[in-house]
Amino acid sequence: MKPIYFPFTFISEPVFDALSACFGKIVVYQSSKVNIPEKMKEWAHSGQLEIRIPIKGDEVKIDNILQDFKDWAELHQGSELSILKTQIEKIPFFSENAISQITLDIKRQNREKPARKKPDVLFNARLFLQIAQEHDFQADVLRKDFLLFETMENNLMKNLKGEIDSPQMDIEPHPSVKTNDTGHYMTKERIAAWIHIMAHDDHLPGLFVTHSRSVIEHLLDTAPEAKILRNINDIPAAERRVEEPEKWHIRLMNTLETIITDASLKSVKASMKTPAFIEIESNKNLTFFIIPEISPRQFFSRYIEPTGSQPQDKRDMAHVKNTLIGWYDI
Repeated sequence: MKPIYFPFTFISEPVFDALSACFGKIVVYQSSKVNIPEKMKEWAHSGQLEIRIPIKGDEVKIDNILQDFKDWAELHQGSELSILKTQIEKIPFFSENAISQITLDIKRQNREKPARKKPDVLFNARLFLQIAQEHDFQADVLRKDFLLFETMENNLMKNLKGEIDSPQMDIEPHPSVKTNDTGHYMTKERIAAWIHIMAHDDHLPGLFVTHSRSVIEHLLDTAPEAKILRNINDIPAAERRVEEPEKWHIRLMNTLETIITDASLKSVKASMKTPAFIEIESNKNLTFFIIPEISPRQFFSRYIEPTGSQPQDKRDMAHVKNTLIGWYDI
């Protein structure tokens, strides 16, 4: 069993390292075989990551529209693009305002054209995820720039104080800029688009993982049956483990698979409690939420409008009885 990282198609290096250290190999969806980030290709080639593309076709069309969107952003928001160098929290490339402006421009351009056909929900979901991936990639580039700047600044101050001998010495970056929750941007839309892609995966496990608090909070808002698993809630971060990684992965995954396939839940009911975020501290621990007696397709379907885009053959893995979601607060 390999956990699926969601609802993103881009995974940054800190998140990848943390999740890989806990679970071993993980799965990340792509909405198209075009524009897969190079680093993710490297991880996939080395066997550390599985890139899964549940839907194929229209790659050239998606790529062309994405390029048009980039050109549009450069043309209409060129003055704002410079802000990216100083404000990592404000990315104009991917926001509600930008999408609203694009929609307005399209309406103006097509005012005299005949009405279009009914929107292709699945294609639009793939396109949305591709745009979101570009946003997340750019956010990660900015994160790295901030880390480099902070490291250089720290080195300079240390040298001025005579605390280090070499200006090339690596300085541990401030934790506040190690990662950022890109799931905060258009959370509902991200999840819905990702679910449309997930619905076409014929090999769903029962385990899904994310680093986004925004995503977890959104899911739990409409999941009153979700419970926290207390017996594995305090699994420590990778850097604090003393057990051999391979043995640790096997032990963890065996435990999780037992929980996912336990139809009666006798082995875990005693360790459940209602989730309350006031109790969840930012201590780099894994927190697992179980949605008992509900399959992944059943659970995630509540977050999208019913459409005709779902495949007719909805084959969950036969032994998956419960849905388990892991949140690693990195």
